[in-house]
Amino acid sequence: MWPFSSSNQGKKTSDLEKEIPDSLKDIFHKGNPEWKNEANFGIAEEEKLVEMAKQRQSKEPYSYEFDDYKRNEDHKKVTYINCVELQKNVISCLKNWKGADLSFCDKEMKLNSACTDIQTKALKRLRYDECVSIKQCKQIRFLIDDLFVKNFGQLGEHFDDQTYAKFSDEVDASFVKIWK
Repeated sequence: MWPFSSSNQGKKTSDLEKEIPDSLKDIFHKGNPEWKNEANFGIAEEEKLVEMAKQRQSKEPYSYEFDDYKRNEDHKKVTYINCVELQKNVISCLKNWKGADLSFCDKEMKLNSACTDIQTKALKRLRYDECVSIKQCKQIRFLIDDLFVKNFGQLGEHFDDQTYAKFSDEVDASFVKIWK
């Protein structure tokens, strides 16, 4: 019944859409609450999975070991560990730098930066900071590292938009497996 009425009187959204000129349909869809709810459906399902996992875990006895793990293995440390080989390449390059060429280690630095960005986004996407057990935390970090190597190569040598899209799709596809 949007946009002109909050009651059940008037036209249905699907009927209104037929009357709107093509040039305005995008604006209509962006502002339509019915479409917004449909777009968020996947997010709501993921949220339910995470909450169910948290509820299952809350029934388990408190684990000092898990608490210690979460404090010591935050996403920054995991990112550092997963990108350590690329960071070593940057250090090796900088050791050979003579100071004359300012772009001497650009390639190595860009690969390291890309690795860090990709790892950080993937950890956030799989909600590493909310993992509910040591096993699940390790599963997330090892999965991301494996997918990185599989898609980009051990040292990020195959990085491009296509491999990044494939990597992102594989991370998205693994969400349910991780949280079920």
